[in-house]
Amino acid sequence: MGINYLTVNMFHPGLNDLYTQSFLQMECNPDQRFNVVVVDSPGGYVWNLSVLLDLIQDSCKPTITIASGIVASCGACLATAGTPGLRIIGANTKMLIHEASGSVYGKTSDIVAEAKEIQNTTDEIVYGTFDRNSCRPKGYTQSLIKEINNADLWLSADEAIEHRFSDIKMSRGKALLSLNDIYDDFLERKTRYFMISCLWQIFLSYCFYIFTIHLNQYLIYIIIIKNRIC
Repeated sequence: MGINYLTVNMFHPGLNDLYTQSFLQMECNPDQRFNVVVVDSPGGYVWNLSVLLDLIQDSCKPTITIASGIVASCGACLATAGTPGLRIIGANTKMLIHEASGSVYGKTSDIVAEAKEIQNTTDEIVYGTFDRNSCRPKGYTQSLIKEINNADLWLSADEAIEHRFSDIKMSRGKALLSLNDIYDDFLERKTRYFMISCLWQIFLSYCFYIFTIHLNQYLIYIIIIKNRIC
């Protein structure tokens, strides 16, 4: 049976229902273990990006994202929002990260309020998504932008992986043909990591136990010596 996937090219209010329905078809399919979102987009409206981010965050399944061609602005944010370890980027794909932008007219107070909202949107939705999904401290992505004087930040596939915005370098076609293998490998790595963590915890507990025994013996010895002196 084929695996369903959602392709996102544009972020526009008129596409919200279509994207939502397509995503929910994957989510409600009991035969599909994961969701797949292919991103090939120059960007668009950030509020329409938030619809897709909410779907991914509320999903009961892991989400594989495949960045192909160009993933700019909202496209880059969506490509990064997949499950860490399952975010794929093409070798020749370019990722563009920048501040949210908008055009405003009206009273001075309205312009100031709108500018403040655009900045808040950039910090919370755009930069926040990059920081959380790359397991970086808050402000990491913003610091990258500030280093180049708030200009557009272009990243190659290798650079995106280096910053933890992507995980696997693979072409779109190969990825779509290997989705089950990619997911199985992800589960295997996750299980291996869990087992190593458990063994490490057991080792630390044993060390603490041995340390406690020796410490108690040492304290008893000190007490005996002290009583003899007294």
